[in-house]
Amino acid sequence: MLTEAWSFAHFVRALSQKQGLPSRVYDALHQPIIKAGGFDSPENLYSNLSLSLGFFVRDTPFGKAIGHGGNNGDFQADFLLYTEKNMGYVVFVNDNTGHKLAHQLNKFLMYGQDR
Repeated sequence: MLTEAWSFAHFVRALSQKQGLPSRVYDALHQPIIKAGGFDSPENLYSNLSLSLGFFVRDTPFGKAIGHGGNNGDFQADFLLYTEKNMGYVVFVNDNTGHKLAHQLNKFLMYGQDR
């Protein structure tokens, strides 16, 4: 997908409000299909990661989370949506360290940790 952060944030908002698709499709999007492996992450963040229909899915202390990321070299993007909390974030950066920024943002927003 080629887009900018503002449009993608609207897409994630539609996901959070379950707009545009039947509820059975959203149920399928949130259900793990296969366990994902081989992803290195800070603090073993992706240890319980699974794949659904197009998203990464994992259980967290805040309920189910869906997300995805992308990397085009010096441009990185991530999104994470906590479906039961109806909150999350979208991060697009012109740098190859965007995934680290997204991880730090998640720690700050969800756990109140700034380091």
